[in-house]
Amino acid sequence: MHSDKMSNDPQTIAEVKEFFEEFVEAYPKDDIDRYLALWAKDSNLVVYGTGEKWVGYEEEYKYAPAKEKERFDEISLSFDWTKINSHGSIAWIAADVTVNLRIGEQRIVSPARLTGVVKKSEGKWAIIQGHISIAPPQ
Repeated sequence: MHSDKMSNDPQTIAEVKEFFEEFVEAYPKDDIDRYLALWAKDSNLVVYGTGEKWVGYEEEYKYAPAKEKERFDEISLSFDWTKINSHGSIAWIAADVTVNLRIGEQRIVSPARLTGVVKKSEGKWAIIQGHISIAPPQ
């Protein structure tokens, strides 16, 4: 059986965990540039949201966080569980998250699932594919 020492390297897992924590902290709040700095500036970027799809950073995604800020007075994430796997300069994340929204006086707290693929290039991790889906209301 072949052993691959590049898979799930503890240093890589620690870096990606720290990256994910930064993503959750930066999730489009007031500093959209901080949030956008986490994304690959690539035409192959693919992002799915609940009922949304964006393809390409310059083409579509870079405008999405500002539109979300217009739709919601507050938006934030927290997470209860994550699983990170890696192979070399690529890692993938799965997480159970809670999305917190406020529109005027109405607050919405909803469980959601998040997955993402990140790639390390020039010493920096960036999201190359992302997906978040909010559970339908009960």
